[in-house]
Amino acid sequence: MIQTPEDTYVYDRVISTIFNEDRLIAKSQCQHESSKKPTTNIDNSELLDTIIEVAKEVFKRHCAKRFQVSPLHTLDDSFTDNRGKTVKILTQRGEMLELCYELRTPFVMSIAANQTSSFKRYEISWVHRRAVGHSNPYRFLQGDFDIIGGASPIPEAEIIKVVLDLGSRFYDSKALLIRLNHTRLAEAVCSWAGVPQERRQNVAEFLSSTLVQYWPNKADRKSQWSSNAYGMTSIKERKHFQANEIWTALLNLQDLRLSEEVVEKLRKADQRFCGSADQVLARLRGTLFYDKSACKALDDLSTFLKCLRVWSVDKHVTIDVLMPPSECYYTDMFFQKSKSPGAVGVSIALEKFLPNNPSSDLSLPRLLSR
Repeated sequence: MIQTPEDTYVYDRVISTIFNEDRLIAKSQCQHESSKKPTTNIDNSELLDTIIEVAKEVFKRHCAKRFQVSPLHTLDDSFTDNRGKTVKILTQRGEMLELCYELRTPFVMSIAANQTSSFKRYEISWVHRRAVGHSNPYRFLQGDFDIIGGASPIPEAEIIKVVLDLGSRFYDSKALLIRLNHTRLAEAVCSWAGVPQERRQNVAEFLSSTLVQYWPNKADRKSQWSSNAYGMTSIKERKHFQANEIWTALLNLQDLRLSEEVVEKLRKADQRFCGSADQVLARLRGTLFYDKSACKALDDLSTFLKCLRVWSVDKHVTIDVLMPPSECYYTDMFFQKSKSPGAVGVSIALEKFLPNNPSSDLSLPRLLSR
């Protein structure tokens, strides 16, 4: 036990054990042998350089200035979010360092410290995540674009325009679609369907993992419940079954204990309230006319769509009321607006634009406004 600050015997022994030369050499040899195994990875350095340059060009075209973030910083009390997921490094002097986990926190701290009321910022850098077990940390190339200030919903519309400008440089612009939801609207639909308050988060997680990853009003989304039912429930023994039976079985499989009536209403919400923005908003107004909070959300979305028409991007917009209000469930591009006045921004995994990336078929920025 270390009795005084000067008595560092135990501390020094721990550090010397961690950085034992023989142990480090043996570990390095094992890693070297494993690196000789065949791999399908292709050097994408030149392609990544091109993607970075294109992203910079798009961000600068919207008058954003770069806010550089250090890839490594000393572990202190200033960065507490997601502390359990960050990649930490211990130096031979016993100092704990942390690799960059995300690009927005240093920028937000600077804005708050300097009381900045108007600013457009971008940053492109690598972020790191802890891996499972003893694997090497994961590394992702991330591009951030943020707008501080401005009258809502104009900044939000510009954020979407930035995403589409960048996406159209790598994909056919006609294939890019935006799925939009509003947290108040999501709550109103859950209330309309009769989903108990204490189960809404679990229902959202389940729908996100099984249904919302598919496009609204598409055959694969409609058939997803049948596929899941065949794979996970006893319904696979039946030759014929009703859609509401599938929904009930699947949701009850997660111990959500929803009645058949509630499940049927969720299915109707998927059919009627997910799709073309203009059509869906009209249907929602007719259904939720009694809910003042929902009507306010619909007014917000209507105003938002008017701004998108100014940018000529409204044709890319669909409404998806079953899209859950948490970016934790997404692997695609995702936009989330917080309370105004304030700031709005987007984070894009730029590696997804690589042609040989497993998810390079990305064509759907998933958007949430609240």
